[in-house]
Amino acid sequence: MFECTDGSRQIALIEWTRALACTLRNPPGLPRITEVAQTLYLCPKDSRAGEASSYAFSLFPERLEAEDKAELNVSLGPELTFASGAGFSVGQLGATIEYRKVFPVIQSYGVWEPASYWIFRPHRTCPLDGRQFVYAVVVAMAGAGGIRASVELAGAAPCSTPSSAAPRGPTSSAICWRPERAACRSC
Repeated sequence: MFECTDGSRQIALIEWTRALACTLRNPPGLPRITEVAQTLYLCPKDSRAGEASSYAFSLFPERLEAEDKAELNVSLGPELTFASGAGFSVGQLGATIEYRKVFPVIQSYGVWEPASYWIFRPHRTCPLDGRQFVYAVVVAMAGAGGIRASVELAGAAPCSTPSSAAPRGPTSSAICWRPERAACRSC
């Protein structure tokens, strides 16, 4: 428990570290999952304390990335060809350019908020299948009476036939299933 002073009053803070784990598997016969969101909803035990009295102080990992490297070979050289078909070239200048693309595999959102979440996306070097662990340091302010928490796990996969009821997602043609995020009162 930490205590700090805010002007003329003292504010007590209670912190806990929480580990959240899940095991992800693609259901047989269904499209591969393209994205998973794990959401942590925090509510004060005493509803009179207000929603802002419990929140995630820190999230881990904040961002985990995978990298693709590629090379591009370019060359420049003069070549002179005559109408008779004869020709010659003089020297050649070339270079190999290495570039990389970085893809977020796990990205966290919602630090200092009562609803925090992590987005998991697959990469060829980091598939979604298997166990995933994330951690949150959660805080209850004085008057919260503790914290109630709930966790939601939602996934997205491309649909073979998009429906008008399915919302559009950035990484897939349509999202087949993704429950709406619950309000704090559902903790």
